[in-house]
Amino acid sequence: MLSLRYGIDSSLSLELDSEALLALCDAPRGEPIERVAEAVMGALAEPLDFPPLVQACLPGDKVVLALDRGVPGAAAIVRQTVEVLLGGGVGAADITLVCAPAGSAGPDPLGELPAAVRKSVACRVHDPRNRPSLSYLAAAADGRPIYVNRAIHDADLVIPIGVLRLADSLGYHGAKSALFPAFSDAESLERFRSPKAAGLDERNRLRKQADEVSWLLGVRFTIQVVPGATGEILHVLAGDLDAVSREGSRLCDAAWSYAVPERASLVVAAIEGDAAEQTWENVGRALAAASHALAEDGAVVICSELAEPFSPALQRIVGADDLDDALHEIARERLSDALVAAELVRALKRGRVYLVSRLDDESVEELGVLPVDRRGVSRVAGRHPSCIVLAGAQNARARPRSEPAVEHSAPGPKSRS
Repeated sequence: MLSLRYGIDSSLSLELDSEALLALCDAPRGEPIERVAEAVMGALAEPLDFPPLVQACLPGDKVVLALDRGVPGAAAIVRQTVEVLLGGGVGAADITLVCAPAGSAGPDPLGELPAAVRKSVACRVHDPRNRPSLSYLAAAADGRPIYVNRAIHDADLVIPIGVLRLADSLGYHGAKSALFPAFSDAESLERFRSPKAAGLDERNRLRKQADEVSWLLGVRFTIQVVPGATGEILHVLAGDLDAVSREGSRLCDAAWSYAVPERASLVVAAIEGDAAEQTWENVGRALAAASHALAEDGAVVICSELAEPFSPALQRIVGADDLDDALHEIARERLSDALVAAELVRALKRGRVYLVSRLDDESVEELGVLPVDRRGVSRVAGRHPSCIVLAGAQNARARPRSEPAVEHSAPGPKSRS
């Protein structure tokens, strides 16, 4: 019997025959940072391939901190970054925090600033549909117009703050995507989150566009974190965008990527973290992660504390007689959450999808997903000859050793127990 964590402090006991358990991917590897503020200060003082941040700013500079969604420890990161900027002579009134719109409210990112500083630092939430708040930057290589948040466009120094993920994580397009499309217009966001964006060629094209925008804006410095479990941080990286991307990719693989013996008929995938992590977007990431380790006609159990209402794209799946038709409708309407809906459709076409959540059973069933409680997970597992357990599945990946890795080779999981 093993205990599997999900949410903040929920867990379930999973009874599995020792021969059925192919791998326990009890991610992540590595110890979480206990003193986040100190880690941030250290990263800003000794950035990767870049001078210390205090030397990169001048009195009178207009500075924008561009905070992407879902950054753990955001308030501590913002506080330490602002302190360094103030030490470099930048006035608090010349600092603006622009936050990417989030699906659920999290802690106030300015919450750790001293009261006097907090009153002077401007804070805005980016609205990709508010055209007056956007500025035209240039035409992309494909001829499309590039729009970015006006405050970012007009700033002397822009510091993107984001979350590093595995290279093939659903909806992730590299460290530079914490700037674009995160702070672009609705049309750009729709392209990056469309079902087409899951394909390798399209992912590469979109990643190049994110690179292009950071170059056009002259943004070279970034702060990025490697996430741990339940809102923790494993690493804080700061410095040159390319250097942070390279090191971040290595550290993410070391923490979150697993090689398993073979594909299994069942993958039990847990989503850890608070309400900000219990999202349909992370359900999509968990389903994508499970697919790499799932045998043909296999089943997936997602263990979560999800209570988030159905997004517009998911509502198109409710009661759909034909999933392909529903997916075509989602793509045609260019809904911003289409990528997640497409991943769910792919999972439902592969096999059964079970969900532990806080949603009512009837609503879950309308999606074609099978609701299950904590005790029921063991019953489901008992009907399968092989199982892989994947913790922190919104950040993780498990791939058979016999199949080529996407970026780097992955160390093996814990042995059978």
